[in-house]
Amino acid sequence: VRGDREYNNVEVYQYRAVGGITGNIGALDNFGEGNWYYDASYSYSTSNGKNSLTGLGKQQVINSFDATLDNDGNLVCVDQSDGCVAWDFFADRMWQEGGGELSEEEASYLLITREQETIVKQSVFNAFIGGDAFALPWNNEPVSFILGVERRDEKIESNFNDVTTQGLLWGYSKDLGANGSRYINEVFGEAIFPLLKGQKFAEELTLTTSARLTNEEFSDSESTYSVKALYRPVEYLTLRATQGTSYRTPNLRERFLAGTTGFNSVVDPCVVPEAARDADDLDPNAPILYNESNDTREARIIASCIANGVDPTAVGIEQGNDFLPSTNAEIVSGGTKNVKEEHSKARTMGFVFEQPWTEDFDLTLSVTRFDIEINDSIVEPGRQFIVNQCFDNPEEPDGSSAYCGRITRGADASIDGINAQFINIGLLTAKGTDYNIRYEQDFLIGDQNLAFTADLKATRNSERIEQILSTIDDDIGEPGSPEWRGQALFSLAYSDFTFRWASRFIQGGEEDDLGDFEEDGIACDGLDTTCRAVAYTEDYWKHDVSINYSHDNYTVNFGIQNVFNEAPPRIDTDGSFGVNNIPLGVGYDLLGRTAYL
Repeated sequence: VRGDREYNNVEVYQYRAVGGITGNIGALDNFGEGNWYYDASYSYSTSNGKNSLTGLGKQQVINSFDATLDNDGNLVCVDQSDGCVAWDFFADRMWQEGGGELSEEEASYLLITREQETIVKQSVFNAFIGGDAFALPWNNEPVSFILGVERRDEKIESNFNDVTTQGLLWGYSKDLGANGSRYINEVFGEAIFPLLKGQKFAEELTLTTSARLTNEEFSDSESTYSVKALYRPVEYLTLRATQGTSYRTPNLRERFLAGTTGFNSVVDPCVVPEAARDADDLDPNAPILYNESNDTREARIIASCIANGVDPTAVGIEQGNDFLPSTNAEIVSGGTKNVKEEHSKARTMGFVFEQPWTEDFDLTLSVTRFDIEINDSIVEPGRQFIVNQCFDNPEEPDGSSAYCGRITRGADASIDGINAQFINIGLLTAKGTDYNIRYEQDFLIGDQNLAFTADLKATRNSERIEQILSTIDDDIGEPGSPEWRGQALFSLAYSDFTFRWASRFIQGGEEDDLGDFEEDGIACDGLDTTCRAVAYTEDYWKHDVSINYSHDNYTVNFGIQNVFNEAPPRIDTDGSFGVNNIPLGVGYDLLGRTAYL
């Protein structure tokens, strides 16, 4: 229908003001090694976003279909108390290329506008002093030091009309927005210790330490730290390592998002499969019976349903074969003050080697090993994920998962409600190794220099564990978490021109738990054959090319992204996050070949 959710009007205004002052502290020149200075700044920013969307009103459509003919044969609403105009759905203008067209009277009644305004404000005051606190006794090198404070105030405000807050627009759920504010106070310090410098087998040995104490309005005070070590035994070799912690409190949305509700489809594993329902073809009035031999569900599903008070041999069977496992449930989501803070620890170690043998070219090789752990990660669980974690969970096959408490059922035992508020899920890890090789060389052609650069980067991910409550899964090697990624950049610069060729590589993967991906498959919808859901991706290459011309005050860039128009792989998104069978968040190009000038 023309005019129904065709145009989404968005206006965003952002303002930011920053002021500060910095200078030397002469009064402290005689304290320590001197060089004392101060820095203080204040910033204020605000973002105001407005969104409006016009479309069919739910209740208006329902009212307009409750119509009859008046004494003159005109189509009118039975109840006209709200100015109802009957929708002549079978008029010729409703069936034309480009969509149906409402009459002026129909449009004035049926079309309503969903309006939203979100305002986010933040102010930050930061001040610190720094200088050379003292000199190390064995080499007289000064220890640089900083001590500072920071105050942050944040506020989110939502102004929505009734169409938004009551979910009156067709196809849209209720959205109450987010309203709330918080403050964060912090004290921080950092010191750099040049332990060794210019010594044999110790061109440089530097230790950097930093710490921060954070107090957030709704959380307990927390301290974090970072330690960085750099050791250069000779000029061309650098060894480095870091270890540190971080801390993140729930943001404004996770804390203050008001309850939003909507009805979405979920698959209920406790509903008797259609294949396990035996009907009497000769007597349509005979009751449908449960056939255990045709029930292909896992034993853990049966046990979990029973443990949660649901009879997996009866749900839906009385309603016959029209009662499908997929049902519409009310999904409630929103922020909560019950979520805890995220904590993480990160460790890295590696080296950088710069070839020292010749000045004809530069060659740099670096390798870095990383190890990151995040505890109590905050997420908004998906509706089907909650259901599966309760009833189809290999780690908790007895139906004891905490997710079960987020599911409610109606009088017919079908799922009618799911609580999808933010939660802390447990442990996330990321381990792997980064590799980088950079080669640079200049060639003289005529009286002009030709500069060649090759920059190769690769990452091998060795662990990507996601522990959700008691369920532990290492995703490495699956389509959403490839083991290897790589990038290569080649450039030639000559006179005013620069040519660049960039390539990206993503290794293919396969689901480690094939589950529904078995080769036998099931009958495809409308086809006399069976299907096998795709559980793997192939290796993926994407290439970009660009030419840059720069002369005086003029610069021209021309390029083609995805030169060979390489499409993203297709995969069954029951196993991987994605839309329309395309994995998202992996790095695949979704636009195809694109030229820009």
